Amino acid sequence: MGEVPVVVVLTKYDMFLSRVDRMLDDSALVGLSVDDVKKLIKEKAGAELQETCIKPLERLAGSAIPCAAISSMYPSLLQPFDHAS
Repeated sequence: MGEVPVVVVLTKYDMFLSRVDRMLDDSALVGLSVDDVKKLIKEKAGAELQETCIKPLERLAGSAIPCAAISSMYPSLLQPFDHAS
């Protein structure tokens, strides 16, 4: 029968980013600019999403899978996640 493509859509990514923001330790933010805080949120969210969602899907698929984050609140997320980890 061959391979069957599967599309997974994770909704509420903006809410996920907001949760990551709220969970940041305030002491880690001291002295950071607004842009640096946004970058930190994006990095932490990407790492958490990689660990909890993408890696389990890759284990099922047996290889790296293409994925992209799209957010109306965070347009800078319109690029694929790094699969280097």
